[in-house]
Amino acid sequence: MQNLYPISRGYTFVRFALFTIVALLVLWRPVQLQPDSIGYLESWFNRPPVYPLLIAFFESLFGSYYLTALKVFQLGLGLFSIHFFTSEIRKITSLNPLFSLVLTAILLIPYVYNQLVANYVLTEALAYPLYLVVSVKALVFLQHRNFKQLGPILALMLLLLLVRKQFLFVLPFLILILLWTGYQTKKFRKSAIGIIAVLAVPFLATQIDCTYHKIVHGHYVATPWNGIHLLAPAMYVADAEDVRLYDDEVEKQFFLDMYASIEKKEVTSSSQPAYFKDRGIEHYLNSFPAIANATLYKEGIVRFENKLPGNEALIELNKVTTAMAPALIMDNFKKWITVYIKNMMHGFGSAKHFLFYALLACIGFYFFKKKDVVFNTMLLFSLFLISNVAIIATGMHALKRFTFYNDWVLFLLFFLLIQRYFTQVKKVG
Repeated sequence: MQNLYPISRGYTFVRFALFTIVALLVLWRPVQLQPDSIGYLESWFNRPPVYPLLIAFFESLFGSYYLTALKVFQLGLGLFSIHFFTSEIRKITSLNPLFSLVLTAILLIPYVYNQLVANYVLTEALAYPLYLVVSVKALVFLQHRNFKQLGPILALMLLLLLVRKQFLFVLPFLILILLWTGYQTKKFRKSAIGIIAVLAVPFLATQIDCTYHKIVHGHYVATPWNGIHLLAPAMYVADAEDVRLYDDEVEKQFFLDMYASIEKKEVTSSSQPAYFKDRGIEHYLNSFPAIANATLYKEGIVRFENKLPGNEALIELNKVTTAMAPALIMDNFKKWITVYIKNMMHGFGSAKHFLFYALLACIGFYFFKKKDVVFNTMLLFSLFLISNVAIIATGMHALKRFTFYNDWVLFLLFFLLIQRYFTQVKKVG
């Protein structure tokens, strides 16, 4: 699309000023270690490869100053991704310069408020900028239907999955775009090859993950952490009688010990204090770390460490918790799905917010065939937002740390609709 609003010196100056202010604030603040940071700094077995490798690389180059160098790199990567994202959005949507500047400021917020993406030693420092680039490139691919766009997207998706697996939700949408592009262009062979390439990405990511752990930790396995997060929500809604679901003695004893511990801590749905009875999902949000980290992980791994070395104990813990989760979920499915939905609504802000995003997605789908960039943007980014929260709510408490990646979506759609409205009014006038 031809840009109706050429870049002016004023626009460039304000944009540069925004980046400069954010850079100064980030550089002024010290690096801040969070509870999860130690796992990346020490390359724990339950951490995926990319971020620990990046930290190790900076440590080898900069010695005792590596955290400062890491902060500067994280800042630079973030500024570049936001510059790229807003530039591509302007190209494809002809977004008004004022709206583009406001969007830039909104995208910069996680660097100076709440998340402090560049200052924290957490995977968000890589995941946020990578996700922004993937999102806008996916939109360009959807709009222009150019198969050449797919290669860079898949390369970035491979990297993104090796940082955080929550972004698996992007891949089904890439397949749908390929199916639609193949149908529209009649290039079915290219579409089929593209779909195979998309399906290969999670497989390749797993192989790289396993290879990394083989080299660093001596075991050819994927990062052993998913089982705990699958089992934790099911343990929250379980009851003591659910031990009957397990025939394996290891699983049976593990359930008895873990359930007794979390019930004593009053972090199950049946043992929640009266204070939480009318407070919705709050008890689950508070209980999740106590179930997943403090109990299933810290207490659970002790059971296996008595028989197996540390890394093998974690592999066994992941295997046992993964095997236990499906039966416990199905037996308590009504309670589990209730907690899941409430957790998901919390991730959106409320059920009304969810319905609003779902409505936006429906409107975008209704106008999809018209190849209108505004409605294509509405459809794709609304679905990205919904899917991210939906996948997080499956095995995590839907905190802002995991859902902030799409906070800009509503603002962008608002700007595009307002711009479209005034453009139409001007044409009629």
